[in-house]
Amino acid sequence: MPQEADSRTSVPGELIAWRITLAILVVAAVLMLGAWN
Repeated sequence: MPQEADSRTSVPGELIAWRITLAILVVAAVLMLGAWN
């Protein structure tokens, strides 16, 4: 039972991590475009 709870709690954490990585990539892309301009 506790293992299932851990797996359930790890899912939203992964989603948050993906959102953070995507946000960083977007910010990096904007900074690169700003540097080129």
